[in-house]
Amino acid sequence: MVSEGRPPQPHWCDAWVDTDYEAGLRLLLGHLAESGARRIGLSLPLHDDAYPRLNAQAYRAWCDEHGMPALVEEYAPLPDPFTAEQDAVSRLLDHD
Repeated sequence: MVSEGRPPQPHWCDAWVDTDYEAGLRLLLGHLAESGARRIGLSLPLHDDAYPRLNAQAYRAWCDEHGMPALVEEYAPLPDPFTAEQDAVSRLLDHD
């Protein structure tokens, strides 16, 4: 079986289709900054896959390099992922 999403601690027999999260996120953040964004937030699920950690690392590194504040809100995807993510985004919007 092959899945999308890298396990946090892969084993020799694991197989997955990977994504270059850092490159993709850096392109997105650069585009947003070039378009005038000055407070770019990141909402992340608390998840057992590696992608939230990889995205958070790339985001924080980019923010440090560009002198921008790192605004991160995490949320538990269960039992209601839609409400939980909306609440996380609301917290981001409430940042001063």
